[in-house]
Amino acid sequence: FMVGDEDQSIYGFRAAYPKALLNFRYDYVNPYILRMEKNYRSGAEIVEKAQIFISKNHGRYNKNMTAERSEYGSVIYEDVETREEQFYRLLEIARNATSEVAFLYRDNESAVVLVDLLLRNNIPFRLRKPEMNYLRSRIVFILKKYFNEALSNDSQQPLNELFDDFVNENNLDAKSVEVLRILSHQETDVKKFLIRLEELEKRLSENQVSNSNVVLSTIHSSKGAEYDSVYMLDVYDGRFPSSKPNRYSRSKDDANGEQEERRLFYVGMTRAKNNLTFFNIKDRYSQYIEEIFPELKQKRVEEELRRAAEEKERRLKELERQRAERAKREQERRELQCAEQAKREQARREREEEERKQILKAQKENERIKAEQAKQSAEVDYNSRYN
Repeated sequence: FMVGDEDQSIYGFRAAYPKALLNFRYDYVNPYILRMEKNYRSGAEIVEKAQIFISKNHGRYNKNMTAERSEYGSVIYEDVETREEQFYRLLEIARNATSEVAFLYRDNESAVVLVDLLLRNNIPFRLRKPEMNYLRSRIVFILKKYFNEALSNDSQQPLNELFDDFVNENNLDAKSVEVLRILSHQETDVKKFLIRLEELEKRLSENQVSNSNVVLSTIHSSKGAEYDSVYMLDVYDGRFPSSKPNRYSRSKDDANGEQEERRLFYVGMTRAKNNLTFFNIKDRYSQYIEEIFPELKQKRVEEELRRAAEEKERRLKELERQRAERAKREQERRELQCAEQAKREQARREREEEERKQILKAQKENERIKAEQAKQSAEVDYNSRYN
């Protein structure tokens, strides 16, 4: 016999593959398949939304999971402006936790900022499977080397500018150092930031054991566990589901694809007993969150239509402004031409008037000369006649 749930097959990197369960019906003659479709852990709303979500996977048994508990539970989302704001919201939740609450994430990178904030604020927590290898990753290694060189050269650059230079000089995607950049917001200079990275790596290598209600865990490490309230963080496309291929997968199935990502997300959802919360990050699109909350998709579509309409109106206004500006310039050009033409015409008339006056003056002078000549001629005649 075999017992298992293909919807929770999330260990492709350990060679697990759902087809081992799916092929059972073909590998054995007349097998009896018993579907266990009762969920004894989660409230009804959690089970319903998880069932709708996982049913979009193909290559699975058709199951109709229902909740055995009478409590309905809750599945909600919180709007946050940025990824960083999400971490501060989790800090407040941890500070005020009165019952067991779990912060679940796809990989350890998502926990680094949160762990740092909890340690800084002296909030106890439990860290399941604390193999926090992110701070030993290649990207952190080369960043520390770059920052140490800047420090040895007495660089006075602000941390934010140093991050920008590091990204540009190494031709990196800015998102590859986003967690480190958020960490740096707690420090005032490069030296203190590097010291904090060393301290954080050391603290994470220690066992975080306490009686705290706050649990931090990857979804893989949370398999089999259950919590009163679950908060799933960093749920956005590219992070969860991941856009990176799983090069460690040894599964016979395509563990790199969206199928295993969806199964992993389903496992995270079904760790919650009573409350399940997601963070809808304003600047990060999430296909998964929109599937769970269709109203968000409608809201996003309406927002996109509104922005498109505003952009169209802005462009029309800009075109109208440009037309008005061109018309104004054309009118000014024409008025200037008319003024110049009128000026030239006025100058022409003035020249003609001056020429007319000169002609009249010349005529009068000629008449005067003729009259003077006639007078002189008359006097000569008179004198000659009578003398």
